[in-house]
Amino acid sequence: MSCNEVGRCTLHLEINVPINYDLLRSVHSWIYPDVQPVPEVTGPDYFGRLFRIKGKEFPLIIRQNAPGQRLEISTPVEDVAEKEVRLLLERILGLRKIMDSALSKMKRDPKLRQIAGSVKGIRPYVAESFYEALVKSIIQQQISYRSANVVTKRLILGLSNKSVFQGLDLYGFPSPVKIANYGVDGLGKFGIGYRTKYVHSLSSLVASGDIDLESLEDKSFSENLQVLGSIHGIGEWTIKAALIAGFGDLTVFPYGDLGIQNVMGALYNKGVRMTKAQVIEKSDEWGKEGPSILYLLMSAYVLELI
Repeated sequence: MSCNEVGRCTLHLEINVPINYDLLRSVHSWIYPDVQPVPEVTGPDYFGRLFRIKGKEFPLIIRQNAPGQRLEISTPVEDVAEKEVRLLLERILGLRKIMDSALSKMKRDPKLRQIAGSVKGIRPYVAESFYEALVKSIIQQQISYRSANVVTKRLILGLSNKSVFQGLDLYGFPSPVKIANYGVDGLGKFGIGYRTKYVHSLSSLVASGDIDLESLEDKSFSENLQVLGSIHGIGEWTIKAALIAGFGDLTVFPYGDLGIQNVMGALYNKGVRMTKAQVIEKSDEWGKEGPSILYLLMSAYVLELI
């Protein structure tokens, strides 16, 4: 712990990580370094944003000097307990996810061997809440991932709280109440397009307590499809994308995603986009590690490693 001249103290923590764990590559698998805040912000050796614990928002900065080295965490000591920070980061950063079997299978595939070496430090990074993941997934409908990040950035700058911590401007994700109260017309100025009504409808349901999104984590996909599919504008692709982005559930990988179809086509189909059936067939060849391998391939694609 350290305190400045006016008595404001900062809690410093260290967290051990899996072998080769790469903080920035894991986070940059979901966000672009040049399109920020979303609400994440990153630098040469850090990742930061505002998080919520027990309804209270607080700034947090995570640093890593090099892949495989422990994480150095800084946060205002008066705002949060050490145990809560550790539990939060283990979940958000996917530190308990085991990717060894998927990487081993990639190394045995001549087409994937080099990629495996580039993504060996990646663990599934997830959003702070399932609500955040679902809103982002709605925004991603029918547009490129980069374009979706640009739209999300506008939303963050327009509606998020900002806190300056250790000289960095840090942002959180807008609450369901704030987005619901902003209204459809207000949200429209952020360029969300036809999805504006979907985002507003979802936010209104969460804000009113009519749906508890965080309770869905332990539900089966069919149960989640039944609950979420009844909400206007939320279909199977959006639900699967959100379950990965919010809960780190790779078993529901959306094989019909054009991004993975293009990647697989480039690798295995002479540059011709694979069909959903072809992606499923190839994933099945990898057994239960198939969805994890597809996740790592999409990460490599976003990172421009392939």
